[in-house]
Amino acid sequence: MTTEIAAGLRRAAKEMHGIVVSAGLMDKTVKVRLGGQSAPQYPMGWGSLIDSFNLDPTSTAMNYIIYNHGGIANPLPGKQWFKAPRYKLVHDPANSLRQGDVVAITPSWRESQHVRHVVKHIIAPYGPAIEERPAVPTMEGRAADLVAKRAAKDERRALNRWIGDGAAVAADADKLARETERVLARAGALPSSI
Repeated sequence: MTTEIAAGLRRAAKEMHGIVVSAGLMDKTVKVRLGGQSAPQYPMGWGSLIDSFNLDPTSTAMNYIIYNHGGIANPLPGKQWFKAPRYKLVHDPANSLRQGDVVAITPSWRESQHVRHVVKHIIAPYGPAIEERPAVPTMEGRAADLVAKRAAKDERRALNRWIGDGAAVAADADKLARETERVLARAGALPSSI
């Protein structure tokens, strides 16, 4: 357990900034949009345009493109970069984020199947001021809470196991007493209660 917490704290050095796009729909979870760019592997040029129209190399449209536009070479000078935002589900331990907030998030241990990041702090609030909202817990505070919850769970589990073993022993004693009565009743030592 402590190794998982230590690994989570080590990975916390990476900080990403994003905007909360969805808040209040899931308890303690928000959706954050992070910036990003992508360049298509094959930019749209004349060659891909001709392929998209399925032009025959001997057609008049093909000849028009070749003679009037200087051939089939790609007219784009380099890769074009387009916006490609990434969206992450982020754990908000105190439900302190609102839609439109600019926040800093860090990778953390897995909170649920798809939630693997946690809010580090609010950079710029949208709406109510930061002082009017519940405080965002620190990573150390979250780790301490996790250790305390785990210790309580282990204690409950040990208690249930001990109670379960005692109940099993009592059930075995009752079963043994009933079988003994049956055997003695068959032998004629006791009056038949069956």
